[in-house]
Amino acid sequence: MKAEEIITAAADTIVSCTENATMLPPKPDVSIIDYFVTGNPIYMSIITLLLMAILLAAWKAPAWVKETGLIALAASILMSVIGFFQIFDTIELFGECSFRVLCGGFQVAMLPMIYGICVYIISLIIRIIQKPKL
Repeated sequence: MKAEEIITAAADTIVSCTENATMLPPKPDVSIIDYFVTGNPIYMSIITLLLMAILLAAWKAPAWVKETGLIALAASILMSVIGFFQIFDTIELFGECSFRVLCGGFQVAMLPMIYGICVYIISLIIRIIQKPKL
């Protein structure tokens, strides 16, 4: 009997919480170009140039593939840190911001890092493929 009361109370709590929650509209379909523009086109272009340098190095100078990938990773981390700095600078300027705005800023600041990590993974895969077989 005690367990049934606990389960009923928990179910009532869940129902009351979901009734009071605000429903957010579904996120629209976002293309890769939208992410590219959102993540600061200058930063994303620099990482894209490093990706092209990796592909060129895979063809002309295979020893530079991993190092160029590391440069892309380090540059993307630096770009994300600059984005976080801009977020905190804006919060300091205006004093307050809602949690949704803060999360949106973090999401935008993380885009170059995500792209840089993907470029680094591509450089590692190319490096693995090019390693001589033993």
